[in-house]
Amino acid sequence: MNIEKKINCAKKFTCNIKKSCGLLIKSKYTGFFMILLFLSPICFAAKLQVVIPPVINGVTFFSDHSFIGDTNMIKSEVYWENMGSVSCVYKYRIDYYNETLDNLEKITINNKIYIDSLSQYNQLKLMHSSFSDELIFSGGKETIYNYFIPELSASSNGLTYSVQPRIYMCNEVVYLQPYEMEFSLNDVSLENDINLDLFSIDNDENYITFLLKASKNTDVVIIPYKKPFWFDISVSTINLKKNKVNNTQIRFFSPDLETRERNVTFAFASSDLKNIYAIHTIELKYPKEEKTSFIGALLILVLFVIAHKQLIIIFPPKKKSKAKK
Repeated sequence: MNIEKKINCAKKFTCNIKKSCGLLIKSKYTGFFMILLFLSPICFAAKLQVVIPPVINGVTFFSDHSFIGDTNMIKSEVYWENMGSVSCVYKYRIDYYNETLDNLEKITINNKIYIDSLSQYNQLKLMHSSFSDELIFSGGKETIYNYFIPELSASSNGLTYSVQPRIYMCNEVVYLQPYEMEFSLNDVSLENDINLDLFSIDNDENYITFLLKASKNTDVVIIPYKKPFWFDISVSTINLKKNKVNNTQIRFFSPDLETRERNVTFAFASSDLKNIYAIHTIELKYPKEEKTSFIGALLILVLFVIAHKQLIIIFPPKKKSKAKK
């Protein structure tokens, strides 16, 4: 008996579904319900948002350095990959210490030992800090170059530098493995095959602007040669057109330029770094705001008063005639 009731109930339920579907199909609102049924998943899908958290990360695939004896130049490069989810400004910095690694104070970061750049003793031994140009890339791999010229004159004894490279990545600093370099310097003479004229130099708070002209079409690398070691000055490569004035800018940062002027010497080298065309020393000054001085304003006022009086003498005002009674 129970089984028959269940079968009857199932039949009635099926019939009710068929009747409802039939009414829906015959109804004048069928199109509306069909459109609503079609758009429902799209509306739900529109609410779906994919959120990628900002991640700053990168890895070094390759780093190397070479000494170019023709110009006593050290060229360093790092093959870096941005593995994060955001675009970053990258910069390759290298500190050169006039001391062996054993004699420098160390710091431990993530169970790895590096040169302690904040140590007062190490700062006394710091010879130079070189910076690459700034690169901006959102992903993938890039090769970042760094250049340093110790001296342009020969040294009878071999030089030993301790080197601490690092990568600036957004607001993060990634220390790379320190190492030692040993080399002997040569006498370097300027290359006369190309005449390089420096017409003008100007600077604001962030950039140095050069106006250059070359006697041949050539690529020139502008490298800071001598500077205060805490100056952050990048490197610039410019393609010079023959006998045309070309301009280029170099980014720099100085923490004390506002208080005193500083001299910086630049070397202008060939793209293969085997020739140096020119050496120029420039004076960086903090840009002053152009304001009209009090004396200047007063002078303008005096000239205005004098001119006004002269006009009155030349063109006197007409007197009003008295009306006749």
